[in-house]
Amino acid sequence: MPAKGSVRLSSPPDGISVVSGTTLELDAVLTAGFAASEVRFYEDSTFLTKDSTVPYSMFVSNLTEGSYVFSAAALLSTGELETSDGVHVTVLSPHQHAPVPLGAALSGNAIALSLPTEPGQQWRIEYTDQGDRWTLDLTHEFCG
Repeated sequence: MPAKGSVRLSSPPDGISVVSGTTLELDAVLTAGFAASEVRFYEDSTFLTKDSTVPYSMFVSNLTEGSYVFSAAALLSTGELETSDGVHVTVLSPHQHAPVPLGAALSGNAIALSLPTEPGQQWRIEYTDQGDRWTLDLTHEFCG
């Protein structure tokens, strides 16, 4: 029996949130020392496609709002089928916002923000000085 974990999805990361219309790339990798004749990709228990060429990957498009679990199953050279743990993906409407890891550093009277960047995404930052307080509106937009 193969060791659990001989195949895993390296992309997308577990727990990611994307906007509907985003195309996801599913990438499967094998643990060193394992060989497979093919890797099968699944959405929940529904077979999507198989790939017999390294790197093992596929694209998923036209996802509608909701929650999805993707996995991969490798047909190992021993003839056994090893299934990865599921990767959870939430698809949001274009008007919903995913949680964003935001870093900030204060230096004197300046604030430096650290935001993640990905292809097809942009940030808009608006600052409002209201005398006794200020507000910062941070908008995350998907383009493409």
